[in-house]
Amino acid sequence: MTKEEIIELVVETVRKHDAKQKKVRHDRRLYNTRLLMKNYKVLMDHCNQSITAIQDIEQNESAIDILDSIDDTNRELYIETIKRSNLRTYIILQHIESMLQLLEIYCERTDKSRCYRVLSRHYVDGDTLIDIAKRENVERRTVYRDINFAIEKLSALIFGVDGLAVMS
Repeated sequence: MTKEEIIELVVETVRKHDAKQKKVRHDRRLYNTRLLMKNYKVLMDHCNQSITAIQDIEQNESAIDILDSIDDTNRELYIETIKRSNLRTYIILQHIESMLQLLEIYCERTDKSRCYRVLSRHYVDGDTLIDIAKRENVERRTVYRDINFAIEKLSALIFGVDGLAVMS
């Protein structure tokens, strides 16, 4: 092989590797978006209850509670870790809510409002796919297609610039 052929082979290999990595990132983001939506209600309920519980602990903490704690430093660290986790969850959920609103607008403007309704009914309201298909008067396969379309667009909105190619 000549030097030019080796360089060309290396360049082509790098391009293929980059394309594969881009697809892996895209697939992972779709998976994560679907996972976030699947657990949306549970995360929202948990976040709301956890924040309230932490506020109650701090407000109702007595001297006896402090003295009875085995290791106050660990307890404070534990509470701070929970707070941080709940705060991060809350921030993510607020971001998802905002992106769901943008998705709704996008779907309305592109005559795909059914896609948003199907996504919302399935993941936010908890309706079954069969119930959604009956309500929308479509086949169940159409419901799957609508969800896949909406997840694809929502993923682009949630993950920002890296998802822009998906929105086109």
